[in-house]
Amino acid sequence: MIDVKSASSRTTSSVTLTLTGAPPLKVLYTNRQIDPGQVFFKYEYVPTTTEDGWTEHTWKLVSVRATGARILKPAADGSQRLGVEMPAYEPVRLKDVPEWLLSLAREVRPSGSVDEVNV
Repeated sequence: MIDVKSASSRTTSSVTLTLTGAPPLKVLYTNRQIDPGQVFFKYEYVPTTTEDGWTEHTWKLVSVRATGARILKPAADGSQRLGVEMPAYEPVRLKDVPEWLLSLAREVRPSGSVDEVNV
């Protein structure tokens, strides 16, 4: 017979966006900048119980990742040039994420509860 001492679970949601016209992001491990073409947000579901006994359903941002073409030196005519390599922007701490990216994350954050899933 098996006795279960404790159990825990984690529910996550991922949101992927394709962007145009976004401000450049600095790749953390180099001095290079990228033109973010895709952004990936990961959220974790955190239900909490209020004093009234109601459940608040919140989704917490846990990670941000962006990929895009490397921005090269401008062309002779001043136009932007992009490289073929696709470095990634992955901040270690969420406080290092630019405000425009955090604002975007708030706009696309999931909402509501997670329905029971039978496995």
